[in-house]
Amino acid sequence: MSESVDVPEYDEAYFKAQVQQKKRLEGSGGTLHLLTFRVEYEDARRPAVVRQLDSAEALAAIKTDEFVLPEGCHYRITVDFRVDDATVAGVVYTNKVYRKGVRVARDELMLGSFPKQEKPQSVTFPRHGWEDAPSGMLNRGSYTAKAELHEDGGKALAEFEYAFNIKTA
Repeated sequence: MSESVDVPEYDEAYFKAQVQQKKRLEGSGGTLHLLTFRVEYEDARRPAVVRQLDSAEALAAIKTDEFVLPEGCHYRITVDFRVDDATVAGVVYTNKVYRKGVRVARDELMLGSFPKQEKPQSVTFPRHGWEDAPSGMLNRGSYTAKAELHEDGGKALAEFEYAFNIKTA
């Protein structure tokens, strides 16, 4: 004789598995706290630009406090953050750059998952090599950018805006 599975027990196990899968798809529930935003230049003679992002005042200040990006330079951006509560899965970084209100660039990069950890974690864009700043008379001027870290499903984890100015070297 074969043993039969009790239908109510099977339904309960199936229901629990479905609830767990739904929670995984909806988001991890972890929180991400921004700490610093850093722009590094390939030319070692230029000091890195470092901005704090750990308070509401700092987030408001970075919107208006422009840093200079020399035209044609090679640079990369690093964002430091800390994850509290639980692992944050499927983190995506989106950066939109605007000039005079018109979006001129949009970059999106899948970062992966980050566990709960006391020490800060860093991500650098681009991961390998350097980004090239635009050059030429038409590209000089003030820009604003909106950076967002969100889960793959679209749930926003953190966001900030910053301003920069492309000038001749």
